Amino acid sequence: MALNPEQLIEAALRQKLVDAEVLNQLRTESRRKRIDVLDALAAQYRFPLSAFYRAAAEMRGLKFVGYSQIKPNLELLKKLPQALVKRKGLLPLDYDEQAVLVATADPDDRVSLETVRRVLGLQLRVVVAEPNVLNAAISRAYAG
Repeated sequence: MALNPEQLIEAALRQKLVDAEVLNQLRTESRRKRIDVLDALAAQYRFPLSAFYRAAAEMRGLKFVGYSQIKPNLELLKKLPQALVKRKGLLPLDYDEQAVLVATADPDDRVSLETVRRVLGLQLRVVVAEPNVLNAAISRAYAG
């Protein structure tokens, strides 16, 4: 799962990535053309989907991680149910004696994060990643 488009748009508005007036125009235009308003915003402002996730992370006081920063910890990954990791898009990246660093596209999914915390037996430090990047990293981790 990932943050829904409205949460991403709200974060972009609050972080002043997009203008409310432009957003309203694009909402109307996207309904008329039957296209996703998030895609229309990304095209209008010429920035990737990851910019919306970065804004959402910053709004929540969390760090955003990109493709090059997502290196799963295979030892921890083996301890988690594969179905949970794939379905919820949760990837353990690193740990120390106090906490596990976990990447997710949905930092608001408290139930799944609590499950990871219980299974691993450590507190979590959550970072946000774009879902496509996260899913690719999860696929690579299980393939290798």
